[in-house]
Amino acid sequence: MARRTPFLLTVCCQLLLGCGAPQQGTAQDTPPDPAQPKEGEQPTSRPAQATEEARAEDARVYRARIQEKGKKPDETFELRQVVVLAPKVSLFGGGSGEPVKSLELRNGAARIQVPLHRLKTLRVLEEVEDQLQVTVKLRASAQGGEETLLEGRIKANLELQGTYGASGLETIVKLREVTTAEFSVDP
Repeated sequence: MARRTPFLLTVCCQLLLGCGAPQQGTAQDTPPDPAQPKEGEQPTSRPAQATEEARAEDARVYRARIQEKGKKPDETFELRQVVVLAPKVSLFGGGSGEPVKSLELRNGAARIQVPLHRLKTLRVLEEVEDQLQVTVKLRASAQGGEETLLEGRIKANLELQGTYGASGLETIVKLREVTTAEFSVDP
C-alpha cells in the first residue's frame, strides 16, 4: 500500500487539475484577426478600402529638403525617394529595419501615425535621452481644414533614406543630426 500511495496521489492531482482529461479546446496563442468578422457580424468593405489606401500611399514618392545642425539656413540639400527607417540593432552586429512612409509621433499617452503625405515640416528642438523633441507641421487634409502644428517626441535613432539630389546616390540621414526637414510629394 505504501508504494501505491505516491501513484494514487499523482493520479488524483492530475484529475483535479485536468491534466489527465482529454483537451476540449486549446488556448488562443494569437489575438484574433481584426479583419475577420466576429460571430454574428456582417463582413464590411473596410479592409478592401484600407488596402486601396495603402497601395495609393506606396505609389507616392516623397522629397525632403534637409537642413543639418551647425549649418546656415541657406545650406540645405534635397533628398529624393524618401522613406523613414527605424534601425533595429542585432546582437550579431549590423542593423536592419523596415522602411515606412509614416512617422510615429508620441504626445503624452498618444502615439500618432503621421503619413508622409500629410507631413509638411519637421523641426528637431532637442535630444532627450533616446528621443527627439520635435514640432511637426501637417498639411490640411484632403477633406479640408487647415494646417496643424503638433508637438511631441520621436525615436532618436530614426533615419531618412533616399537618394541625394539629382545624383541618384543612396543616402541615409540621421534625424538627430537635422534641425529642419521640409517634405513634399514628388510630382
